[in-house]
This record gives sequence, structure tokens and C-alpha cells, in this order.
Amino acid sequence: MIACQCLAVSDRVILEAVAAGALSIDAIGQACQAGTDCGGCHRTLRRMIDAAAAVDTVFQGSRGFQGSRGFQGNRGFDAAPLAVEVSIRR
Repeated sequence: MIACQCLAVSDRVILEAVAAGALSIDAIGQACQAGTDCGGCHRTLRRMIDAAAAVDTVFQGSRGFQGSRGFQGNRGFDAAPLAVEVSIRR
């Protein structure tokens, strides 16, 4: 899904930026340009950051967890789709 309409940045690209450590709207803007034009997507970006943080918190105790910038354990579980699902339901 396109999360930033002005610059046509997808949720997947934004979640990759978050997983790489972009944990603020400004950091996401620097990483992939999302949120740097009209600001209409800022609420969505904030929800995506919050959802990723929630996933991070849930998986901190999991075996194979790689830390807040990985979102992936050694079994190949990718939490990014879960983060999107959580953000959409809010």
C-alpha cells in the first residue's frame, strides 16, 4: 500500500527504513523521503513506528531475536507484515 501519497512511498519501504533504525518521522524522511512534502501521512508514519515498537517489545524475549533494528529471528519470521496489520487496525 502507498503510505505517502505525495512521493508514492510504500509501507514496505517505510517499514524497511524503520527496521534499519529510522524511529522518527524525520528519520524516515531522511531514509526514504516519506513525510517530507505535505505531512498528510505523518499520522500513518507514527502508527507504523509505534506498531514496529510494539512488535519489537513482543519479540524481545524470543529466542533468536536480533534486536530492535532487525525484526527477524533466526527462524526467518518477518514481523513487518504484523506491524502493518497493527497500524491499520488502530
